[in-house]
This record gives sequence, C-alpha cells and structure tokens, in this order.
Amino acid sequence: MPSHGIAYDAWAGAARPAINSAGQPTIPSYTTIGINAGPLYAALGICAAIIRARATGEPARFEVAQSDAAAAFNWNGIEGNKAYERPEDEVTGNDGDGKGERRPVGDNSMTESVRYQYYRSKDGIVLFMASEREFWKNFCEGIGRPELFEQNPGAKYADHARGNVALRRTLDETFATRTTDEWVRFGQELNTPLCPINDVKSITRDPQFVDRLPLRHHQEAGTDLMPSPIKPIGESLPVPARAAVAAGCDTDAVLRDVLGYDAAKIAALRAAGALG
Repeated sequence: MPSHGIAYDAWAGAARPAINSAGQPTIPSYTTIGINAGPLYAALGICAAIIRARATGEPARFEVAQSDAAAAFNWNGIEGNKAYERPEDEVTGNDGDGKGERRPVGDNSMTESVRYQYYRSKDGIVLFMASEREFWKNFCEGIGRPELFEQNPGAKYADHARGNVALRRTLDETFATRTTDEWVRFGQELNTPLCPINDVKSITRDPQFVDRLPLRHHQEAGTDLMPSPIKPIGESLPVPARAAVAAGCDTDAVLRDVLGYDAAKIAALRAAGALG
C-alpha cells in the first residue's frame, strides 16, 4: 500500500486526530514513532542474529514493519484499554492495590493541510496522503472528479494544498460518502495513499493488527502481551514467560538461568543491596 510517515502512527493509534474550530479532524502535533521505532527494532534483530550466528553458525532472516513497531511502542495504551474490556475483578494495571477507581491509561504544522489530512468517512476517520501530484491525480480520476485535479494540480512533490478552504470542504463531502474500509480498498486499487485511523481500542479489531500482532491472552500471559514486531522468516521467536506480577519476582531466575550465576553469587549481590 502506498503510504507516508504519519500512516504508521495513525494506524497504530498513536496520532489521534485533533478537531479544529470548524469541527473538522486535523493532523495533530505529535512525536513520530514508526519511522524511528522500525529501524530500532531492526537493529536489535540484527544484533541478536549476529550473536546467535557467532555462537551457532546459524543465519537468520527477518522483517520489521514500521506500523508494527509503532503499535509495539503504543502497547501500554492498547493493552491498558484492552484490560478494561474485562470484568472489573480481572482488570490489571491501574490502581494495582484494588482500592481506587478503575480508569484506563496523547507543533500544529499540518492543521491547515488539505491533500495530506484526516477526513471523516461514513463510519470513522481516514488519513489522506496525496501530497504527490501522481497520487492526487489518481484520486481525482478515481472519484470521477478530474476537474479537481485540473483546477488544483499543485506541485509535483510535497504539495499539501495548505489553506485551500474550498478544496477542503469538497474533500470533506467526498470522504463522507464511503466507509473507511471502502476508502482503504479504493487506495489499494487506485494507487492512492489512504489508511484507517485507529485509537488504542479500535486497533485490536483491525484485521492487519490481528494478523501481524495477535495479543497473547491475559489468562496465559498475565496481561495481554503483544508479540515482537521483529518477524523471523522460516522460524519463530521463543514464547515469553508470563508477565512479571511483582517487582523483582524474576530476578533470581534471570541471574541463574540467563547469566549463569550460582546461588552464592546471587546471595552476595542481594546482601550488597545490588538488587534493591
């Protein structure tokens, strides 16, 4: 699918729309995640593969998607809200002592953009990213409005039609005629960058999220754990143990099983206060 940098974060529920004075959704000021987290996970995967290759001679191939990485960075919000879909006596996270209220755990340079902007669909919000002339032309012809392109061809690259109020109103009306899924399919078929906008609740129902990052159920993992965005090809990553239920509960096991410390060394570290 054609896309731009904000798409990964919008999909991952990490770039939630702001609403302007006219009631229109706009791209907010936010910290970009996917374009930075993706390479970071890739670097971690490479380091892990090198360490294993040196030890075993086994090679590795893997893929990392920026959208997966953005969702992984947003895990706390996604998991936190997922937890509140469960009965109150099963809710994990906020107010761990069980005595308080149960409650779930967000530069405006793009506000006036038009060809790179959030729009309300019939049933949600989509991100439109036709800032390249080619994509903009594809879109206009695809909706049967070639005159929109002829009247507003714009620059070849990076043209957001900033401040074009009349065009914004036209696109508001256009996007409201189809559902989000219909617009996503339109983008795939007509080579136009469009993506669904998720929040931390809706993303768990997104078919790509379900396929790429299926949550491990809290009854098995202790919380709704998200898998690593590092996707080995031809093999699987080890399944993590249950989530820690108390601070330090796994310290001895990590020191013993991972680092190879014996009981005497662990006891000495504990006596010295190194473990808190």
